[in-house]
Amino acid sequence: MATKQLTLEEVIHLARLAHLTLTDKEIETYQTQLSSIIDYIGKLNELNTDNVDPANQVTGLSNILRDDEINPERALSQDEVLSNKNDTKQGKFEVDAILQNNE
Repeated sequence: MATKQLTLEEVIHLARLAHLTLTDKEIETYQTQLSSIIDYIGKLNELNTDNVDPANQVTGLSNILRDDEINPERALSQDEVLSNKNDTKQGKFEVDAILQNNE
């Protein structure tokens, strides 16, 4: 498979989509690196996987999470938790807004 060289414009477009500000040197570097990655993915697509079973994980482990159980001996009461924070309201933490309503 022939290597597809990304254009500088394509790299600039990708950088804008990712909200990245790149220098001219970085654009040239990423042009080469991203082109190599695309070429490698193309080579992977050429592999014959007819005799390979599909797998979404390779460890053989499943459901290795513990049950989510409350341990009363280790749990803090609501009052104990809130005592470490000055800004509380109606039994909850009060925090500054992080999302803005642009209506």
